[in-house]
Amino acid sequence: MSLPYYAKMLKELWKNGVLTQEETSGKDVLLAGLSYFGSGPVSVLQQPFFAAGAKVDYAPLFNDALGVSASLPQLEETVAGKKYDLVVLFEGLEREPHFVKSAEALANCCRMGGRLLLLVQTPDVAEEAWGAERCLETSWAYDLQDVASLFPGFSLLFHVRTNPACLLAAKLEKRREASPLHPKAFSRRLGCRVSERKGLQAGFFHEFHELDRIGTEECTDKCRYRHNYLQKYEFFLRDWKEKPLRLLELGVFKGGSERMWKRYFPRAQVFGVDIDEACRVYAEERIEIRIGDLSQNETLESLKEIRPHIIIDDASHFWSHQLKALFTLFPALPSGGVYILEDLETSLQPQVYSADYHDAPLDAYTAAERITRVAASRTPCTEGPFAEEITAVGLATELVATMLSSCIFIKR
Repeated sequence: MSLPYYAKMLKELWKNGVLTQEETSGKDVLLAGLSYFGSGPVSVLQQPFFAAGAKVDYAPLFNDALGVSASLPQLEETVAGKKYDLVVLFEGLEREPHFVKSAEALANCCRMGGRLLLLVQTPDVAEEAWGAERCLETSWAYDLQDVASLFPGFSLLFHVRTNPACLLAAKLEKRREASPLHPKAFSRRLGCRVSERKGLQAGFFHEFHELDRIGTEECTDKCRYRHNYLQKYEFFLRDWKEKPLRLLELGVFKGGSERMWKRYFPRAQVFGVDIDEACRVYAEERIEIRIGDLSQNETLESLKEIRPHIIIDDASHFWSHQLKALFTLFPALPSGGVYILEDLETSLQPQVYSADYHDAPLDAYTAAERITRVAASRTPCTEGPFAEEITAVGLATELVATMLSSCIFIKR
């Protein structure tokens, strides 16, 4: 959900005396969550606690830019067992698969008589509240009845919801030690309140967990805490797992994806390409890093020499770059090869993303749609720009699979 909703809620809590200097001055306060928005915005949210004289610890949860792969169930380990007078969770329960363990960790970090302030998304999150985060999946949402089931040892001191009712703030006081009592939460997938177990077993891909586990450990934003691509990817890639192969990823960033692919494919040679010279440090055994400008034809042509079996485009997300890479590199795949085009939100949410991304007469998602039509009909594309290139890829495509912000093409 968009950061301004959290900022506005916290501002109102300070203004209306739900959070006070008396309650926080000289007290041990733990703040957790929202790390994916970056250190600057999170520092703004932390500042009132410092100004009130609190002794603040901050526990960033999953953040690929910071290299943090911690989760809420690991919170006690993160803070080395310390107990706090006030624990504030900005956000995080929505993304944790295991919300029961997450709630227990939060409760255990709070001393007896201490306070817990939860800011959680409700089942009623409005479309406008998502902003750029629309492309990132959350698993759970919570209302007061869910909070009560997760924290039976706490008494409710205060609660308020935003208008529209997207965000719930609930302030609790720890009165006794108690385990969650018949805990439930609202499953985004199922659209109803269910137990954790039932929610985790929902959906076609729930049994595919190895790639996501590795991706979470290696801190790639493809994992369940951000884009949630990897369960779906594993379904399509599992037959390659024990084969010798060459995997090419466009875009390296912090190298987390390259390390994930190396671990998942034990016989693979992984190639990462990025324009940033600093990415060379992520080279290691079975990971080769190449530096190049992926907007340039000569760079893309040179990558065809790798003869990759799997290609993942997680580079700039500019329309022209995505299209040029797809049209140039797809023919280099063997029969059965896989091409994954990521981060289609720049195509699907042009009102959110800078116009700099919109640098081609056709966006990448529309091109993917037209490729799908060619693949399904076996007739050439005759409309709009890149018709010849779209036809060539479409006629060479066996299958297209589309998910939230990502598209998979399999070569005939």
